[in-house]
Amino acid sequence: MKTKAKRVAKNGAMVWCMDLGIRATSGKRIRIFRKTKEAVEQAANDLVGEQATFGAELAQISVAERAFLRRWTTRMTLDQMESTLTSAYKVQPVMAGITMTQATDRYFESRKATCKSRHVANMRFQFRAINAEFGPRPLSSIRPGELDTFVRSKGASGPNCYSHLMMIFNYALLYDWVDKNPMTRVPKPVFAPGEKAVFTDKQMRSCLSYCIKTSDFPMLKVLVLGGFCGMRYAEVMRLTGQNVDLTTGEIHVEKMKTETRGIRERFVTLIEPAKAWLAWCEAQKPSLNPGPSPKTNIFVGINDKNLRTHREAMCKAVGIKAWPTNVLRRSFGSYHLAAYENGAATAAIMGHTTADTTYAKYRKARRKADGDAWFALTPEKVTAADPTLE
Repeated sequence: MKTKAKRVAKNGAMVWCMDLGIRATSGKRIRIFRKTKEAVEQAANDLVGEQATFGAELAQISVAERAFLRRWTTRMTLDQMESTLTSAYKVQPVMAGITMTQATDRYFESRKATCKSRHVANMRFQFRAINAEFGPRPLSSIRPGELDTFVRSKGASGPNCYSHLMMIFNYALLYDWVDKNPMTRVPKPVFAPGEKAVFTDKQMRSCLSYCIKTSDFPMLKVLVLGGFCGMRYAEVMRLTGQNVDLTTGEIHVEKMKTETRGIRERFVTLIEPAKAWLAWCEAQKPSLNPGPSPKTNIFVGINDKNLRTHREAMCKAVGIKAWPTNVLRRSFGSYHLAAYENGAATAAIMGHTTADTTYAKYRKARRKADGDAWFALTPEKVTAADPTLE
């Protein structure tokens, strides 16, 4: 006998559940989970109808088999075949299950209502390798051993691939596309973090000199805001002209409209190198430094795609072979801790809730003299050190 639908927690989300009052041969209760109350009630009515047709046999089959039976009955009426469950499953190979590509497309479609289009596009980009490997295959045909081999073949990206696959299979489980999540049998890969890469003051000076020579003010602002303010790259690219106030010496990092891990609203106080560089940019001729983009009001002045071209040209010119992830932010954390010896202050500037994160992820041991040299890179000292600069 059916019970009333009720809200329960499943896989970290609140969904509607209905207990049908019947048990499988394993003794496990048969319950239905859906996102809405109407959907779970409709699914329960459908299942009760199927039970009336197939009788006690229905309790002997799995969730995936029941899902197949629904697909089969919508494609071909049971009058055209023997009305027994055994006969239906003889032609099961004809009914291909939902594929990985179809599952990911439906998942992205469901996220459009709650996420920005840019975030959904980024998720699609991250799923390219997964769909390239498993895209045309039905979810039910993908085995744990294959998933484990794929995840471990991705090296440092393995944990992200693991999380994405776990998410998709949990989503498929919610809609009865699979009987169980094969990722629960795959151990999560753990990779030792690589060395915390930071720039030296000489490398930073070379980059700043290049930007002055080429009048590359967008790249110069990224260097200053990341290296002397400890801002994340995503925060820098979201800044508008109204967020930067040189009069008060503060930058307002706004709260994002969608939930993003780590990015918190705060005011960043400009310390002397950063304030001097931004003031120097403002003092240049408008023909050289056009300022924020007229259309988007982005403080840096150009979008992410174009900025990448600027960065690659700069690295090639100054002899930097690689641009490690978070290198400017990590350089700031390391040198600020070395120069000022105040973990709480460094953590507050970087937007961390405690100094533990700052020390664990953003600190590479540096001497106090190294920190002083880093924050001494003012426009006057950089131009004085390079005879080719006016």
